[in-house]
Amino acid sequence: MAGVVVAAQLIAAIVGYGYWFDEVYMVAIGRHHLDWGSAGQPPLTPAIACMVDVLFQDSVVALRIPAIIATAGCVVVAGLIAREMGCDRRAQTLVAAAQATTLWTTWPGIG
Repeated sequence: MAGVVVAAQLIAAIVGYGYWFDEVYMVAIGRHHLDWGSAGQPPLTPAIACMVDVLFQDSVVALRIPAIIATAGCVVVAGLIAREMGCDRRAQTLVAAAQATTLWTTWPGIG
């Protein structure tokens, strides 16, 4: 299930439009306003965005890779939590599928 999420999001990142507002915002904060005490944004996301932008300048796909990896990790963790709670394989798959499809409802232009 996590592999399907990664593939779908990579395809969306490759064929999709350019930067989304928050992506540009994270890169700008990482470059110019990175602060441990920022009320609007803790420093990890902008720091990762800045690092990716420095390594792969102006690559929208590269900028989205950390988020894609985190999303796939969430799908795996959701299935593992279901297993820890005693769910059978079918229920684990259902939980992982629910986690995988929940993010698509907040995808820009879809939900």
